[in-house]
Amino acid sequence: MRENIKSLCNKISEKADAMLVTSPVNRRYVTGFNSSDGFVVIRDGKITFITDPRYYESACIKQRNGCIDEEIVIERQTPKVMLQLKQLLDDCKNVLFEDKNISYDRYLHFCEVFENVELVTGGSDIFSCCRAVKTPEELQKIKTAQSITDKAFGYIVNFIADNIGKDDFTEKALQLELDYYMMKNGADGLAFDTIVVSGSKSSLPHGVAEDVPVAKGFLTMDFGAKFSGYCSDMTRTVCIGKPDNDMKRVYDTTLEAQLAALDKVHGEMVSGEADKLARDVIDTAGYRGAFGHSLGHSLGLEIHESPNFSPNAQYTVPNGVVISVEPGIYLEGKYGVRIEDIVYLKDDGCENLTGSTKHLIVI
Repeated sequence: MRENIKSLCNKISEKADAMLVTSPVNRRYVTGFNSSDGFVVIRDGKITFITDPRYYESACIKQRNGCIDEEIVIERQTPKVMLQLKQLLDDCKNVLFEDKNISYDRYLHFCEVFENVELVTGGSDIFSCCRAVKTPEELQKIKTAQSITDKAFGYIVNFIADNIGKDDFTEKALQLELDYYMMKNGADGLAFDTIVVSGSKSSLPHGVAEDVPVAKGFLTMDFGAKFSGYCSDMTRTVCIGKPDNDMKRVYDTTLEAQLAALDKVHGEMVSGEADKLARDVIDTAGYRGAFGHSLGHSLGLEIHESPNFSPNAQYTVPNGVVISVEPGIYLEGKYGVRIEDIVYLKDDGCENLTGSTKHLIVI
């Protein structure tokens, strides 16, 4: 059994007799198998994976091929799946559940089914803690995903130069080209909906690509590939046409803020202190209030995980976390700039997993 899953099992045994796992992402974390339905029961260090007939054969094949730990027991889900779960859990005094991942209606249903069992909150936090620190295998998957994303940026810069000014060159067309390139070049999915915003829309941190021509001025692209289920993430802002001095200052300040953070962030650092490294640069330059989001978020099987680099947060971010460093300056109604890399936190600093240039590209 993988060491991270052994650690997960130990943490569960310290809190309750067993745990019922219901969310697709945490089922995948435990089993290594992606499915839209099913259950995982973790009890006494043993794992039972109950999956419906649509996935049962595939799961068995994956296990024979070494993709699912041989110690995991795979059961075919029956129409009476609640009875299957009762047989595994009914003699437990207490069972952890994913309190942050299920609906209240489902919780009430579990209370009815497991009437003699105490359902214990905190299961979601145990998973968040374990998933935060990446194994070498997870880190390599993220690196591969990011390498696909970096290649996509190199491609798309040339694509923009070749197509700018054409009637059918729209934000939506650019988004689709980015997505297609990543999927064609090794991605098994997109980490999130690609953001492409141009001109005055670049002031929208999470703006949506529209069927409108790519406008002159700043063009921000926020995108990422998935590889073997693991996400990458990066943002680059380029300029369509020559920027004026004010635009250059906004871009240079954003880059200075990011480099200040990249130079000093490390594992076991207080979240708010990391955020402050970049925010102070932006505030001192006269853009106080224009950086409206946190410096960064963790990522892995999901694009947004815990912990984060958040202003005023006092928790420490451990070694082994993969997290974004993405300051931005957004001037409402005018334009915006965001520059984002992802890094792996270590004792003595961080390893930047993003390889794309950050100098201002003018097209």
